[in-house]
Amino acid sequence: RVHYTLSGRDSSTLALAQIVSTAAELARSTYSSLGWLTPPPDAGSGGLDPDTTYDIYIIDIDSLRPNHLAVQGSTRPDAPYSGSYPNGISSWIEIDRDLDQSFWLQGIIPDDSLMMAFTAHEVAHAVQGRYRDFPDRRAEGVPGYDSLWYYENCAVFMEELVYDNMNTLSRVFLPLFDGGLNPLTYTRHGIDWGNTLYTGALWPIFLEENYGPNTVRKTWEKMGSIPGNNVIATIDSSLTQNHSSSLREALKQYAVWRFFTGTRADAYHFSEGATYPTSIELATHSNYYFIDTQDPYVPVTRGGMNFFILSGTPPALYINFNGNEVIDWDVIVIGFRSGAI
Repeated sequence: RVHYTLSGRDSSTLALAQIVSTAAELARSTYSSLGWLTPPPDAGSGGLDPDTTYDIYIIDIDSLRPNHLAVQGSTRPDAPYSGSYPNGISSWIEIDRDLDQSFWLQGIIPDDSLMMAFTAHEVAHAVQGRYRDFPDRRAEGVPGYDSLWYYENCAVFMEELVYDNMNTLSRVFLPLFDGGLNPLTYTRHGIDWGNTLYTGALWPIFLEENYGPNTVRKTWEKMGSIPGNNVIATIDSSLTQNHSSSLREALKQYAVWRFFTGTRADAYHFSEGATYPTSIELATHSNYYFIDTQDPYVPVTRGGMNFFILSGTPPALYINFNGNEVIDWDVIVIGFRSGAI
């Protein structure tokens, strides 16, 4: 149920309410068709409207929640829900009554289309609540931020499932969100870096395209069945159980996949890799008599890495790696020539 008003601070229009309603229903049906559970009903406690329907409110978020300036939507926790998993949460959605394109979007995608995409994003969060309570949020003054990155990563990924041709990841999130920080330009930071909440959607996209359909959903099923702050452990467990793999193996492959974006995109890695920025290499070497290639930007956090490009055709190549003993390292050599591996 979409709630809106034609007057006052939160005034909007019937046309906007219809756009949000249509987008929300398409998102719900798309996620359901892919095996995701539907959002929990509000069970009569309802946030702003106490009945069992799922509620979406079109409001002026900037006025109601000043600390959420330029936020276009928000999924608000309501009451615990254990209908499917022990630690779920019911919720309601708030959608901002207008898009502040001038603030950060710059008109790249039309307003109506963005409103549909952002609605799908918030419905994805509502679906996540079926599996697990929402993570703590610094903006609300509550300590703890360890798992919010995966909630937002997956909401962008799920948004792309609904509106694949809109390409909000490549057209909006990668160039404009997270202060320009993303896994292709700041490769040394890992998957759980809090500064790539949205651009980090590359990680669940990799999981789904590399391991196959339903991979991401299965990680949420595992997360829902095991309480606590254990996102990393449950991703590892899900990969082991369902794909005979591991988080470590996935991170190694994810590093390789990130090389093949932009001008280096091919048919074997990200399906939309050509629309992503070309990943940044730390250095390029063509002289093979150098001795020291000390990395001034050591990878930090789980999955962080750097690319070194060795160009030319040496008669033989010997690589000796001596990494910081505090970090658990892997070294991967990629042979790359004329657009082929």
